[in-house]
Amino acid sequence: MNENYNILKSKIAEAEIILVGIGEEFEYTEVLASDDKYQRICNQLAAHQLEALLPYVNHYFLKQNVKYQNALSKLANFLDGKNAFVVSTCMNGMLEESGMPLDKMVTPCGNILKLQCQEGCQDALFDVPKEYTDLLIKCIEQEDGWQELKEHKCGVCGHEMVFNTLYAKHYLETGYLPMWSKYTTWLQGTVNKKLCVLELGVGLKYPSVIRWPFEKTAFYNNKAFFLRVHEKLSQLTPEISEKGLSIAVNAVEFLADI
Repeated sequence: MNENYNILKSKIAEAEIILVGIGEEFEYTEVLASDDKYQRICNQLAAHQLEALLPYVNHYFLKQNVKYQNALSKLANFLDGKNAFVVSTCMNGMLEESGMPLDKMVTPCGNILKLQCQEGCQDALFDVPKEYTDLLIKCIEQEDGWQELKEHKCGVCGHEMVFNTLYAKHYLETGYLPMWSKYTTWLQGTVNKKLCVLELGVGLKYPSVIRWPFEKTAFYNNKAFFLRVHEKLSQLTPEISEKGLSIAVNAVEFLADI
């Protein structure tokens, strides 16, 4: 692990630009699998509720997970002062609270920072009222009262308000598209620059968002270094294998332990 840490540290230090992809291993940590309360809550929720509320439930429990918090803190420290852009498929809102700059972070799958109409009747996002999160926390702590959440209705069509994530029945892309445009413009500036690509915990759930585009970016940049960390899917493609390093360990564990 020390050797991998030294490689990571040196590559970040010498890089002019850093491209970071954060995937599924940061959405949910295996530690929660052994948390009886977490499992009971997941079992309580009806299927449609679980999908809509799971990112917040994850958020609640991950905030209390020391190893997870350490991993995010170390990543934030690595990127501090660097010309870096973060692309993440995580919806739990934890990255937004990590201290990493929000002006260079895009979450194409949405997050729990905004609410939208479940039916998408209007192309608008809304701040999450404190009473809504207070009720969610109460439901989690008491393991009851989930039906009360449905009382938060859209003022236009009367349907339920939900978090602006891919789990919404009609997901609104309004929240991430402006930052995605900024990201694609920023990415054009990586050509012929010393680029360090960090792909952390990215599997094959949404490969067209991070995994495949990151491989392509590294392939066409002769000065790129590619680090892929994933417990089960760390292999590099032959085209970039000689300019990268794969580490077969959970990305949260990797960052927390270095």
